[in-house]
Amino acid sequence: MYSTSHPPVIIEVCLNGVTSREVQPHVPRTPQEVTADALSCVAAGATILHSHTDDPVIAPGSGRHDSRPLIDAWAPVIDRYPDIIFYPTMQGGGGETTIEARTQHMQELVDAGLLRLGLIDMGTSNMSFLGEDGLPGSSDELFINTNSDAHYMFEFCIRNRIGASIGCIEPGFLRTAMAFARAGKIPQGSIFRLVFGGPRTLMGLPGARASLDLYLEMIQDAGIPWNVGIFGGNAFENGFAEYAMERGGHLRIGLEDYRAADTPTNVELVERAVALAKKVGRPVATRRETNQILNLQRQPEIA
Repeated sequence: MYSTSHPPVIIEVCLNGVTSREVQPHVPRTPQEVTADALSCVAAGATILHSHTDDPVIAPGSGRHDSRPLIDAWAPVIDRYPDIIFYPTMQGGGGETTIEARTQHMQELVDAGLLRLGLIDMGTSNMSFLGEDGLPGSSDELFINTNSDAHYMFEFCIRNRIGASIGCIEPGFLRTAMAFARAGKIPQGSIFRLVFGGPRTLMGLPGARASLDLYLEMIQDAGIPWNVGIFGGNAFENGFAEYAMERGGHLRIGLEDYRAADTPTNVELVERAVALAKKVGRPVATRRETNQILNLQRQPEIA
C-alpha cells in the first residue's frame, strides 16, 4: 500500500482528442498509432489513457461511435498490461441523437472486457475560442450534456460496475457533480476531471491557483480523487501542475489538450510529469496503485 503522507501521483494521458497533425505533428490518429503511443506512455509512467477515434464529438451526427477502432487500439495494450485503464469519449447531445446511441460503444467496450472507467461530462459547453481579432469566435457549436444525460450515465456506470471520469469544465458542472456525490450516486471507482481553459480557450476557469482553490473548496472532503488538465494550454506553465500536485491532486496531460510554442510527443509530456512529481516529492503511481486509489470494482485479472 502507498504512503498516505506522500500519496502517488496518477498520470493520465489524453492521447489525441480531435487534434490534427497540423496542430500537433506527433499526435496518434490510427488505431495502430494509438497502440504504439499508449505502450510508450505506459512504459514512461502513465496509468490512465484516454483516446478518441475520428468519429465526431459535436452534433449533428448519429451519436453512435464505432467501438471497433477503440478495441483495435486498446486490446494489444490491455493484453500486455491488464491493469492499465482506458476510457473513450462520446458525442454530445442535440439533433437526432439519443443518450442510448451515444453510449452504445461504451456498452460494447464493457462487454469486450476492455472498459473499467466510463465518462460523464456534467454540463453543456460553448465551444468558444479567441479569434485572431481578439474577439470570441462566432461558432454556434455546443457540447451538449444535460442533467438527464448525467442521471443516465451515472446509472449506466453503476449498472456496469465501472467507475467514471467526471468532467467538470465550469463551476456549475462541479456543483452538479457534488449534488450527485451528496446523494451517494457517484459510481465506485470515479475521479473528478477538473478541466481548466488555456489562453485562447473561453470555456472553463483559467489554469491558476485561485481557480483550483475554488474547486477544492467545493469538493472539500468528498473523498473522490481528482485530477487537473488545461484544455488548449500547458499545465506545466506558471506552476499550475506543481501546485495541483502539492494540493494532493493528479495530472492529466496529452496532445488532445496541449497547446504551446513547442510540439512534444505524449511520451515527452509524461516524462515532464514524472520529473515534476519527483520535484514535489510524490512518487508516480504504479498501475496497481492507480487501481487502489480509484478503488475500481472491476479489478484486472493478472496471472
